[in-house]
Amino acid sequence: MIRSLRKGHSSIYIQHPSTGHSIGAEKYESEIADDKAILRLTLNPVDSNQRSDEEYFHTDQLVSVSIDDSTVIKGFGEYVTSNKQKFSSWQLEVISRGKKFSFPVEPELVEHGNHKQLNLRVITSNG
Repeated sequence: MIRSLRKGHSSIYIQHPSTGHSIGAEKYESEIADDKAILRLTLNPVDSNQRSDEEYFHTDQLVSVSIDDSTVIKGFGEYVTSNKQKFSSWQLEVISRGKKFSFPVEPELVEHGNHKQLNLRVITSNG
């Protein structure tokens, strides 16, 4: 079952090996499928600069994605902890320009006082 976490717009931070960018995103969803806890979002650049930054997503290796939207973080956390269906790994799905990209990730919740940030570090295979 897919759970909508946020229909509206907020920004995420995308880190590549040599650069990083803030880009608008929307349609945040959570799902547990194929033994994976999935966080899905759609990139939605708000201006020409972000559209240019989105190009890096299509051409450069992804290192991590950071989300600081408290509604998304809380909803995702509640969904995966309350869901009776078990999972053994985490996955980030990003829809950009009509294409779906999937990344195995390791989540880390960082708290700075009242501010929370969910960092999703991409797990790279060495083979």
